[in-house]
Amino acid sequence: MSMRWIAALVAALWMSACSNEPPECAAGSDGCPCEAADGCDEGLVCMDGTCTGPRELTLSIPGEARACEVLLRDGEAQVASIAFDGASGAHVREAPLTSVSFSAPSDAAIAAHAVRVQVVGEGDFTIERSRCFDSSGRELSGASVGIGG
Repeated sequence: MSMRWIAALVAALWMSACSNEPPECAAGSDGCPCEAADGCDEGLVCMDGTCTGPRELTLSIPGEARACEVLLRDGEAQVASIAFDGASGAHVREAPLTSVSFSAPSDAAIAAHAVRVQVVGEGDFTIERSRCFDSSGRELSGASVGIGG
């Protein structure tokens, strides 16, 4: 047997072992289609039918505030979800806007990282408007919510 023939046989066997088919993409996995009801594996969010890992930013809340209403607008990044930890809250998304309302669980300042915004994409979103209220329910003049780290 000639060396060329052996080399050709090895190359043919190696090529037959390789598949041109793309790897299977499991629904709910990162970069794959979302599962039913926009479900994704833990830590991922469903955006435009694809599961992806979000970045997380916090909202900066004035210390005297006991409740706030915030309207977020997508920019280069899209708001994917809102998480509340140390505050009671709710959000409604109607792209490109997300409305967020939250309050302190008692008559105390809302914790620094109580409201976490999960975003997908590079860049930021903007705060279209916000207003906060004190423990008596009065609007706090000049108080505004910002984007933290």
